[in-house]
Amino acid sequence: MSKRIVATIVMLVLLAAAAGCGGGDLPKDVAAQVGDTAITIATLEARAAEISAQNPDLVPDAKENPEQYTDFVKDVLDYLVTLEVVNQNAAELGVAITDEELQAKLDELKVMFGGDEEAFNAALTEQNITLDQLTSSLRERELLDATVEAVTKDLVISDEEIAAYYEENQAQFQEAESRTARHMLFAPGDAVDPEAEFTDEEWQAAFDDAEAARKRVFGGEDFATVAREVSEDLGSKEQGGDLGQVARGVMVPAFEESVFTLEAGEVSQPVKTQFGYHLIKVESVNEARQQPLEEVRDQIEATLLDEAKKATWDSWLATAKETAGVQIAEPYVIETTTTTAAGETTTTAAGETTTTTAAGETTTTTQ
Repeated sequence: MSKRIVATIVMLVLLAAAAGCGGGDLPKDVAAQVGDTAITIATLEARAAEISAQNPDLVPDAKENPEQYTDFVKDVLDYLVTLEVVNQNAAELGVAITDEELQAKLDELKVMFGGDEEAFNAALTEQNITLDQLTSSLRERELLDATVEAVTKDLVISDEEIAAYYEENQAQFQEAESRTARHMLFAPGDAVDPEAEFTDEEWQAAFDDAEAARKRVFGGEDFATVAREVSEDLGSKEQGGDLGQVARGVMVPAFEESVFTLEAGEVSQPVKTQFGYHLIKVESVNEARQQPLEEVRDQIEATLLDEAKKATWDSWLATAKETAGVQIAEPYVIETTTTTAAGETTTTAAGETTTTTAAGETTTTTQ
């Protein structure tokens, strides 16, 4: 399996909000203006081509899907605008990426190749990325991550917010009934293949093997010990047939029916599926239950913190773009559509304001 060194930063980080106001008197060779910094069309096209070469399976083909490719180019520009806004605000936020930090990230990637420099360089070549491009992408990613952290570092989720979320979303924290189970598999023929066809004699031999193992268990031998010796399920054999917790809707119907019919400690008759005959032992029955708040508190806190970070970042970025006076050349504006209530207004990326009246009529004004 080939090792993917690094996905292109644009494919990894979806941080950018709407890129800013469209139109304006931009030079013909400029795709966007961020303060005093121009992002040229040549720069944009070069970056889009670079990403396409590195991610041919992820980027739409320009000839086969021109509209999708155009949207991709707009996203690339949106990213470049965001990156420039971040660069212009990094010093004020106290964000900087040192050469030492960057080298440490590169070294982490090289560990994937056991320190083999030749293999590392070969992977770069295979993925159409130069060391300079990789280094640049890593620096961008680290800078963006550090900026997001700086903008959102003071966020705290209160106990009241956690409790409210739990009360409003209790259905998320309901655990369905499950069973902790083990099994042994006895396959007809020489291989476990659900699509293979076997003779009646082969199926009978598998059944006889299952019956023999069942007699050993009922004779007092440990189920797990017997499973390690005779089961043909390579995925669980060495673990004594341990399947962990089995929920409904995961196993094939005949197997599931048996699991959820047995009581704790019971061993099934041989159960036939397309894989062969199974002996199943239910170790314990885990009843359906509502998880208490304290059990899921950390999970809820993480969810709310992620939501708060996204909202805070989006707000900061929108303000920073407005402050920088971002302008996007008309062909690259990302259009947005928002459904609003009567009397509310939404502003598109192109700077058009739409007002919805109580009667459902809309008026559009270009700023």
